[in-house]
Amino acid sequence: MDSNLANVDAGDVVTFALIVENLGSGVNGVFDILIRDGHPSGYAIPVPALNVHVSDGAGNPLPFILTTGPDGTAQLELIDPAGTGKGALAPFSPTGGSNILVITYDLI
Repeated sequence: MDSNLANVDAGDVVTFALIVENLGSGVNGVFDILIRDGHPSGYAIPVPALNVHVSDGAGNPLPFILTTGPDGTAQLELIDPAGTGKGALAPFSPTGGSNILVITYDLI
Protein backbone atom coordinates (compact mmCIF):
# COMPACT_ATOMS: atom_id res chain seq x y z
CA MET A 1 0.00 0.00 0.00
CA ASP A 2 1.21 3.46 -0.86
CA SER A 3 0.09 6.24 1.45
CA ASN A 4 1.55 9.09 -0.59
CA LEU A 5 -1.03 11.50 -1.96
CA ALA A 6 -0.45 14.23 -4.54
CA ASN A 7 -2.38 16.46 -6.94
CA VAL A 8 -5.63 16.38 -4.95
CA ASP A 9 -7.97 19.35 -5.11
CA ALA A 10 -10.74 20.39 -2.73
CA GLY A 11 -13.81 18.27 -3.38
CA ASP A 12 -11.88 15.34 -4.88
CA VAL A 13 -12.88 11.89 -3.64
CA VAL A 14 -10.01 10.08 -1.90
CA THR A 15 -10.18 6.34 -1.16
CA PHE A 16 -8.65 5.23 2.13
CA ALA A 17 -7.76 1.62 2.98
CA LEU A 18 -7.25 -0.17 6.28
CA ILE A 19 -5.54 -3.56 6.19
CA VAL A 20 -5.56 -5.93 9.18
CA GLU A 21 -3.81 -9.31 9.14
CA ASN A 22 -4.48 -12.12 11.60
CA LEU A 23 -1.10 -13.66 12.38
CA GLY A 24 -2.59 -15.97 15.03
CA SER A 25 -2.95 -19.70 14.68
CA GLY A 26 -6.16 -20.39 16.63
CA VAL A 27 -7.99 -23.07 14.65
CA ASN A 28 -11.28 -21.12 14.61
CA GLY A 29 -9.85 -17.77 13.60
CA VAL A 30 -10.65 -14.40 15.15
CA PHE A 31 -13.99 -13.52 16.75
CA ASP A 32 -15.62 -10.21 17.72
CA ILE A 33 -13.50 -7.94 15.52
CA LEU A 34 -14.19 -4.24 16.12
CA ILE A 35 -12.24 -1.59 14.20
CA ARG A 36 -12.39 2.09 15.20
CA ASP A 37 -11.01 4.79 12.96
CA GLY A 38 -11.46 8.54 12.83
CA HIS A 39 -11.07 10.25 9.50
CA PRO A 40 -8.16 12.66 9.02
CA SER A 41 -8.81 16.34 9.65
CA GLY A 42 -9.76 18.29 6.56
CA TYR A 43 -11.78 15.43 5.08
CA ALA A 44 -15.53 14.88 5.18
CA ILE A 45 -17.92 12.03 4.49
CA PRO A 46 -19.35 12.44 0.98
CA VAL A 47 -23.06 12.82 0.44
CA PRO A 48 -25.17 10.70 0.46
CA ALA A 49 -23.10 8.32 2.60
CA LEU A 50 -19.73 6.78 3.38
CA ASN A 51 -18.80 4.33 0.60
CA VAL A 52 -17.48 1.36 2.62
CA HIS A 53 -16.34 -1.99 1.24
CA VAL A 54 -15.18 -4.83 3.48
CA SER A 55 -13.60 -8.04 2.21
CA ASP A 56 -10.98 -10.59 3.05
CA GLY A 57 -7.62 -10.61 1.28
CA ALA A 58 -9.01 -12.93 -1.40
CA GLY A 59 -11.72 -10.39 -2.29
CA ASN A 60 -14.63 -12.20 -0.62
CA PRO A 61 -17.13 -9.72 0.90
CA LEU A 62 -17.43 -9.87 4.69
CA PRO A 63 -20.64 -8.90 6.52
CA PHE A 64 -20.32 -5.96 8.91
CA ILE A 65 -22.17 -3.38 10.97
CA LEU A 66 -21.09 0.27 10.78
CA THR A 67 -21.92 2.47 13.78
CA THR A 68 -20.56 5.44 15.70
CA GLY A 69 -18.44 4.72 18.75
CA PRO A 70 -18.75 6.41 22.15
CA ASP A 71 -16.08 8.95 21.18
CA GLY A 72 -17.83 9.86 17.91
CA THR A 73 -15.47 7.93 15.62
CA ALA A 74 -16.70 5.39 13.11
CA GLN A 75 -16.59 1.79 14.24
CA LEU A 76 -16.96 -1.29 12.10
CA GLU A 77 -17.81 -4.67 13.58
CA LEU A 78 -17.39 -7.83 11.55
CA ILE A 79 -20.23 -10.32 11.89
CA ASP A 80 -18.97 -13.79 12.78
CA PRO A 81 -20.59 -16.53 10.66
CA ALA A 82 -23.59 -17.90 12.60
CA GLY A 83 -23.57 -21.54 13.61
CA THR A 84 -20.10 -22.30 12.26
CA GLY A 85 -17.97 -21.93 15.38
CA LYS A 86 -15.58 -19.88 13.23
CA GLY A 87 -14.54 -16.25 13.51
CA ALA A 88 -14.85 -13.67 10.75
CA LEU A 89 -11.13 -13.95 9.91
CA ALA A 90 -9.38 -17.28 9.43
CA PRO A 91 -6.12 -18.31 11.12
CA PHE A 92 -2.86 -17.17 9.54
CA SER A 93 -2.23 -18.42 6.03
CA PRO A 94 0.72 -17.28 3.92
CA THR A 95 -1.24 -17.69 0.67
CA GLY A 96 -5.02 -17.89 1.17
CA GLY A 97 -5.97 -14.32 2.07
CA SER A 98 -8.87 -15.32 4.35
CA ASN A 99 -6.84 -14.12 7.37
CA ILE A 100 -6.62 -10.56 5.99
CA LEU A 101 -9.24 -7.84 6.44
CA VAL A 102 -9.45 -5.09 3.78
CA ILE A 103 -11.61 -2.04 4.50
CA THR A 104 -11.87 0.77 1.95
CA TYR A 105 -13.88 3.97 2.22
CA ASP A 106 -14.15 7.30 0.40
CA LEU A 107 -13.82 10.81 1.84
CA ILE A 108 -13.81 14.24 0.22
